[in-house]
Amino acid sequence: MAIIAAIVRAVGLPACIIALLLVYYEGLPGASRIPFLTSIPVIGDLTTGRVHSFAADEVRRATKGLVDKAEIAALEARLARERALRHAADQAAEEARKRAMAAKTALSDARAKLEKRISEDTSDDGAVWTEGDVQWLEQ
Repeated sequence: MAIIAAIVRAVGLPACIIALLLVYYEGLPGASRIPFLTSIPVIGDLTTGRVHSFAADEVRRATKGLVDKAEIAALEARLARERALRHAADQAAEEARKRAMAAKTALSDARAKLEKRISEDTSDDGAVWTEGDVQWLEQ
């Protein structure tokens, strides 16, 4: 306490107040370079100063906003890709269903033609259609 009183007497009260305000706003020169000193709650504010801590808070807030925007853009791009893939899968499934229906109708037409040929076969060649013959012809 005697040291503080000697400094106030030597420099003067207004100069001490100005020096304290300067340290409060600008921080202690060189003290912010000491590792982990800025992490201590009260001492960290005095070492970095109000100006630097406010600037760091603004940078942190702006960076967080940019990160949020980037994440939203990435999620929108991912959603658009998923929708495109789903649309392509739906189209492929529709085409496969159409091909299956066409194959089914072609098979039923072929069976009908075969049945018609079997029923119209009245020749006297001695050949008899069996179920095995029908299966062999279908394959």
